[in-house]
Amino acid sequence: MNTDRIARELKKIPLVLQKDALHWNKIILEGVDYIQSYANICAKIFKREFNVKKSNSLRKIGQIKRQTLRNIRQINKRRKELKESVRLLNIIQSRTQVMYERVRYWSNDELLQEYDLESSLAAGNMLELLRFLTERYNLEWEALEMVIRHLKNVASIDEAKMLVQIWLNSTHAEGQEFLSMLAELFQPTEQHQDASQQDAEYD
Repeated sequence: MNTDRIARELKKIPLVLQKDALHWNKIILEGVDYIQSYANICAKIFKREFNVKKSNSLRKIGQIKRQTLRNIRQINKRRKELKESVRLLNIIQSRTQVMYERVRYWSNDELLQEYDLESSLAAGNMLELLRFLTERYNLEWEALEMVIRHLKNVASIDEAKMLVQIWLNSTHAEGQEFLSMLAELFQPTEQHQDASQQDAEYD
């Protein structure tokens, strides 16, 4: 077993997690704008459908239908953007799951323990952080993937609002637990970067 390669990989993980966590948050927040826009457009369509039923003017009905077709194109665009958001989240989710499984395996390997590789696990919290992120990403992705599946079947403004609320509940970056875990990750990562820069200055 190549312990040097494993040690190098462990040192890279904090930077990958930091980048992915920030990217995850960015995607979630962009998705908030997309899903809220989607719900607003749905509200316009449902209101126009009600007006069509009340109107006796063929000209008015034709105008409403043209506006509705334009809104449907906008909805399709928002749906495409949301699907892409969830696809990108799935990439981060899968990568984090793989890292968690690898670090968990290394942590339990008796041969690797002889090489004191735990010192590379970001002050001993790497495995716990990976477990935390893996569970959180899995739960959030499942909820958002469900939102995507239901986008085509929205039949009322209340259903659209419900999907918005599910997405809003996934803006986990505002949670104190998440911020605390990230702070623990960033601190050793930043210290490592500062030490590397200092070493370079003295070379």
